[in-house]
Amino acid sequence: MDMLAQWVTSGAGGAMKRATKRTRNDWAWLYRHSCGYGSKLLAHDEVTEQPFKPSKVRASIEIKSITRTGHA
Repeated sequence: MDMLAQWVTSGAGGAMKRATKRTRNDWAWLYRHSCGYGSKLLAHDEVTEQPFKPSKVRASIEIKSITRTGHA
């Protein structure tokens, strides 16, 4: 969950707009770390969002933290 939050805040927020190479690396990283249904959703998002096409669209997100406690 933290890795995904890090990618979304740093990658989708700024780096994806700065450099196409970084965008492709970020998407490749996502493909390598997803499987099954997640890969299908990612492929669908790539087609609909067109992350490699320059855009001025902005988005906001809310990241909910998941923490584990030592109590059973």
